[in-house]
Amino acid sequence: MLLVLLSGCSTTRDLDATNAGPSTTRRLEGGPGSGENIGGSVAAKRMQTLIDQLVAEQDPCAILTQKDVAMTQIDPTTFLSAEARRVLASGVVDVYDHLATLIADPSVQPALRTQKETFTGVLGIVERYSSNPTSREQTEQIKALTEGPAAVAAQSSISAWVVSNCA
Repeated sequence: MLLVLLSGCSTTRDLDATNAGPSTTRRLEGGPGSGENIGGSVAAKRMQTLIDQLVAEQDPCAILTQKDVAMTQIDPTTFLSAEARRVLASGVVDVYDHLATLIADPSVQPALRTQKETFTGVLGIVERYSSNPTSREQTEQIKALTEGPAAVAAQSSISAWVVSNCA
Protein backbone atom coordinates (compact mmCIF):
# COMPACT_ATOMS: atom_id res chain seq x y z
CA MET A 1 0.00 0.00 0.00
CA LEU A 2 2.82 2.42 0.73
CA LEU A 3 4.13 1.94 -2.74
CA VAL A 4 0.92 3.51 -3.90
CA LEU A 5 1.89 6.77 -2.25
CA LEU A 6 5.45 6.67 -3.36
CA SER A 7 5.40 5.14 -6.76
CA GLY A 8 1.82 5.68 -7.75
CA CYS A 9 2.89 8.68 -9.73
CA SER A 10 5.55 6.81 -11.59
CA THR A 11 7.45 3.62 -11.31
CA THR A 12 11.02 3.11 -12.29
CA ARG A 13 9.76 1.11 -15.27
CA ASP A 14 7.84 4.16 -16.47
CA LEU A 15 10.84 6.47 -16.38
CA ASP A 16 13.75 6.74 -18.72
CA ALA A 17 16.52 6.09 -16.21
CA THR A 18 19.28 6.53 -18.78
CA ASN A 19 18.99 10.32 -18.63
CA ALA A 20 18.67 10.71 -14.85
CA GLY A 21 19.74 14.11 -13.61
CA PRO A 22 20.46 15.44 -10.15
CA SER A 23 16.80 15.96 -9.32
CA THR A 24 15.90 12.39 -10.25
CA THR A 25 18.49 10.70 -8.09
CA ARG A 26 17.91 12.33 -4.72
CA ARG A 27 17.22 10.13 -1.75
CA LEU A 28 15.39 10.90 1.43
CA GLU A 29 16.97 10.27 4.80
CA GLY A 30 16.47 6.78 6.18
CA GLY A 31 16.42 4.90 2.91
CA PRO A 32 16.49 1.16 2.60
CA GLY A 33 19.34 -0.64 4.18
CA SER A 34 18.33 0.03 7.74
CA GLY A 35 16.98 -3.53 7.74
CA GLU A 36 14.22 -2.66 10.16
CA ASN A 37 10.64 -3.82 10.07
CA ILE A 38 8.52 -1.28 11.89
CA GLY A 39 4.95 -1.07 12.97
CA GLY A 40 2.34 0.86 14.96
CA SER A 41 3.15 4.30 16.28
CA VAL A 42 6.80 4.06 15.22
CA ALA A 43 5.66 3.51 11.64
CA ALA A 44 3.22 6.41 11.91
CA LYS A 45 6.01 8.70 13.11
CA ARG A 46 8.30 7.60 10.29
CA MET A 47 5.53 8.03 7.74
CA GLN A 48 4.88 11.51 9.07
CA THR A 49 8.60 12.34 8.82
CA LEU A 50 8.67 11.19 5.20
CA ILE A 51 5.50 13.10 4.36
CA ASP A 52 6.98 16.22 5.96
CA GLN A 53 10.12 15.79 3.83
CA LEU A 54 8.07 15.39 0.66
CA VAL A 55 5.95 18.44 1.44
CA ALA A 56 9.08 20.48 2.20
CA GLU A 57 10.62 19.51 -1.17
CA GLN A 58 10.27 22.25 -3.78
CA ASP A 59 11.23 20.15 -6.80
CA PRO A 60 8.27 18.13 -8.11
CA CYS A 61 10.65 15.83 -9.97
CA ALA A 62 12.35 14.90 -6.71
CA ILE A 63 8.96 13.97 -5.26
CA LEU A 64 7.67 12.08 -8.29
CA THR A 65 10.81 10.05 -8.92
CA GLN A 66 11.59 8.74 -5.43
CA LYS A 67 12.87 5.23 -5.93
CA ASP A 68 14.38 4.15 -2.62
CA VAL A 69 12.38 5.25 0.36
CA ALA A 70 12.38 3.59 3.75
CA MET A 71 8.59 3.47 3.80
CA THR A 72 8.64 0.74 1.20
CA GLN A 73 10.27 -1.43 3.87
CA ILE A 74 7.38 -1.17 6.32
CA ASP A 75 5.81 -4.44 7.31
CA PRO A 76 2.28 -4.70 5.82
CA THR A 77 0.92 -5.36 9.31
CA THR A 78 1.63 -1.70 9.97
CA PHE A 79 -1.73 -1.01 8.39
CA LEU A 80 -3.38 -2.75 11.30
CA SER A 81 -2.53 0.45 13.18
CA ALA A 82 -5.32 3.03 12.91
CA GLU A 83 -2.77 5.76 13.63
CA ALA A 84 -0.54 4.70 10.73
CA ARG A 85 -3.55 4.59 8.36
CA ARG A 86 -4.66 8.05 9.49
CA VAL A 87 -1.18 9.53 8.99
CA LEU A 88 -0.89 8.03 5.52
CA ALA A 89 -4.37 9.14 4.44
CA SER A 90 -3.69 12.70 5.53
CA GLY A 91 -0.20 12.56 4.00
CA VAL A 92 -1.45 11.49 0.58
CA VAL A 93 -3.68 14.55 0.46
CA ASP A 94 -0.88 16.83 1.67
CA VAL A 95 1.66 15.53 -0.85
CA TYR A 96 -0.72 15.73 -3.82
CA ASP A 97 -1.90 19.21 -2.82
CA HIS A 98 1.75 20.24 -2.62
CA LEU A 99 2.48 18.75 -6.05
CA ALA A 100 -0.48 20.65 -7.48
CA THR A 101 1.04 23.92 -6.26
CA LEU A 102 4.48 23.03 -7.65
CA ILE A 103 3.40 21.90 -11.11
CA ALA A 104 1.89 24.81 -13.00
CA ASP A 105 1.19 22.75 -16.13
CA PRO A 106 -2.62 22.72 -16.49
CA SER A 107 -2.50 19.54 -18.55
CA VAL A 108 -1.28 17.50 -15.57
CA GLN A 109 -3.52 19.03 -12.88
CA PRO A 110 -6.52 16.73 -13.60
CA ALA A 111 -4.24 13.68 -13.40
CA LEU A 112 -2.87 14.80 -10.03
CA ARG A 113 -6.44 15.23 -8.73
CA THR A 114 -7.43 11.82 -10.07
CA GLN A 115 -4.45 10.11 -8.45
CA LYS A 116 -5.11 11.86 -5.14
CA GLU A 117 -8.74 10.71 -5.28
CA THR A 118 -7.70 7.19 -6.27
CA PHE A 119 -5.20 6.85 -3.44
CA THR A 120 -7.52 8.31 -0.83
CA GLY A 121 -10.16 5.88 -2.12
CA VAL A 122 -7.75 2.98 -1.70
CA LEU A 123 -6.93 4.09 1.82
CA GLY A 124 -10.66 4.38 2.56
CA ILE A 125 -11.13 0.79 1.41
CA VAL A 126 -8.22 -0.32 3.60
CA GLU A 127 -9.82 1.48 6.55
CA ARG A 128 -13.23 -0.14 5.92
CA TYR A 129 -11.67 -3.59 5.83
CA SER A 130 -9.18 -3.05 8.66
CA SER A 131 -10.81 -5.79 10.71
CA ASN A 132 -10.45 -8.20 7.78
CA PRO A 133 -7.34 -7.08 5.85
CA THR A 134 -7.18 -10.21 3.71
CA SER A 135 -10.74 -9.81 2.44
CA ARG A 136 -11.27 -10.77 -1.17
CA GLU A 137 -13.77 -7.93 -1.51
CA GLN A 138 -11.15 -5.43 -0.37
CA THR A 139 -8.67 -6.71 -2.92
CA GLU A 140 -11.25 -6.58 -5.71
CA GLN A 141 -12.34 -3.04 -4.81
CA ILE A 142 -8.74 -1.79 -4.69
CA LYS A 143 -7.95 -3.47 -7.99
CA ALA A 144 -11.04 -1.95 -9.65
CA LEU A 145 -10.10 1.50 -8.38
CA THR A 146 -6.41 1.39 -9.28
CA GLU A 147 -6.86 -0.36 -12.63
CA GLY A 148 -9.86 1.65 -13.75
CA PRO A 149 -9.61 3.83 -16.87
CA ALA A 150 -9.35 7.11 -14.93
CA ALA A 151 -6.51 5.86 -12.72
CA VAL A 152 -4.63 4.37 -15.66
CA ALA A 153 -5.00 7.56 -17.71
CA ALA A 154 -3.81 9.66 -14.75
CA GLN A 155 -0.79 7.40 -14.27
CA SER A 156 0.06 7.70 -17.94
CA SER A 157 -0.30 11.48 -17.95
CA ILE A 158 1.88 11.97 -14.88
CA SER A 159 4.49 9.51 -16.16
CA ALA A 160 4.64 11.40 -19.46
CA TRP A 161 5.08 14.69 -17.58
CA VAL A 162 7.90 13.18 -15.52
CA VAL A 163 9.70 11.87 -18.61
CA SER A 164 9.36 15.25 -20.33
CA ASN A 165 10.26 17.43 -17.37
CA CYS A 166 12.52 15.48 -15.06
CA ALA A 167 15.35 14.29 -17.28
